[in-house]
Amino acid sequence: MANPVANLRRSADEFKTLSPKDKRRRIADGILNNALYILMLIFVIYTATQKEQFLTASSLANLVTQVAAYLYYQMVMGKSYVMFQIPQIAKNLFMFPIESVLLTIFLSILAPVLYRNGMIYDKGEGLKIRGKQIALLVVLFAIGVASVVGYLYYYYSTNSISKDFTDEERYTVNCTMTDHVDDRTDLWQDENTVCIVESAHKKFFEGETTYNVLVYTLDKEALDAKIAQAQAEDPDSTYGLAEIHGYSKTPASKDDVLTLVGKATIVCKDKTGQVLSFAVSEVEPAE
Repeated sequence: MANPVANLRRSADEFKTLSPKDKRRRIADGILNNALYILMLIFVIYTATQKEQFLTASSLANLVTQVAAYLYYQMVMGKSYVMFQIPQIAKNLFMFPIESVLLTIFLSILAPVLYRNGMIYDKGEGLKIRGKQIALLVVLFAIGVASVVGYLYYYYSTNSISKDFTDEERYTVNCTMTDHVDDRTDLWQDENTVCIVESAHKKFFEGETTYNVLVYTLDKEALDAKIAQAQAEDPDSTYGLAEIHGYSKTPASKDDVLTLVGKATIVCKDKTGQVLSFAVSEVEPAE
């Protein structure tokens, strides 16, 4: 692994061998290559001199807690940063044209000064905002917005949100789907039904979710026998009807007290839970 101190010394020795003109150009290149960091440092120093509370324990604590919130949301809750990312993406899209104009103005002011000092070869006469540049910014902004909207529409249409359900959310949704099936069809009115959400797709900006549901019938006698067996083997066993209602697709398919008898597609309003559409079909039980 390269030694950064040795590299720094080598660069300093190399800089000493340059001519005065090349030294000025090297300095100018360093300034331009690190302009963003320099501006940020200047902003921090200026703000710290004007606002005493800028670099205080509370502001640093706020920075730490913001980072901790991101880590907790990802590592503990197992969810993505969508709730944080969407506002950031929107902000970047809307700020892109403004930042482009400000950067052009800044460089057009800086370029003549650097040219007069022999640090760059161009006066920066081409750094002017004309109608073509404005039109290009507008087009790029529109493409950015369309790309983000298209990606989010594709993401929500093809990715199931059920994989991110917590145990409590999965239990609640499964019970709700079971109630919807029992209320809207008589196919299994003499049976004990258990519905398991196979997938759930939230429609982007439409405020509704489509649930693909597996409908099972429950063998009550087999369940009672299995509960008794589980408690005999482990007195602390939690196996029972509540655990079954909290199943995902795979555990449900492996539990022999359940028999797959149908599939349903249920579209619900997110805010009210109102059922917008309901379709159900029978399947032949596996032998």
